[in-house]
Amino acid sequence: MFYDDFFSELYQNKVRYLLGGGHAVNIYGVIRSTYDIDILLDLSEENLDKLLKALKNLDMIPLLPVDINDIKSETVRKRWVDEKNLIVFNFYKRNEPYHSVDVFLKSLMNFDELFERRKIIKYDDFEIYVINKNDLITLKSIAGRDRDNEDIKELKKR
Repeated sequence: MFYDDFFSELYQNKVRYLLGGGHAVNIYGVIRSTYDIDILLDLSEENLDKLLKALKNLDMIPLLPVDINDIKSETVRKRWVDEKNLIVFNFYKRNEPYHSVDVFLKSLMNFDELFERRKIIKYDDFEIYVINKNDLITLKSIAGRDRDNEDIKELKKR
């Protein structure tokens, strides 16, 4: 199963990430459908190398026609955000494009602090790192989209 393989690969490669978005919302008890996996990352070059290795092992490629290694450059990421209004960078599984992952290109909060407060889910022989519920609410309030506001309302009920 894709999800098992994906999170196992991140764990095996020691990628510092946090599951966010709709899947995190589901983990905190709010039922809603979501298509892709959203992850926040430690954007250090070392961690991005680990991520790219994991994605390569999973046969995942970037949606955009760019060199996959460009994501490691802070200057390039900043240009994508500032000039292209690109908030996330999408990777998908070759020959199975419905399996996709969105990687946030910019941290709106200190990643190390977020990572310290993470929820750890033990699953089979690996762990899944999920953004803390309060941090998820904070990030969704920063985004401020209608979907995020609905998620916040439901998350606060639980």
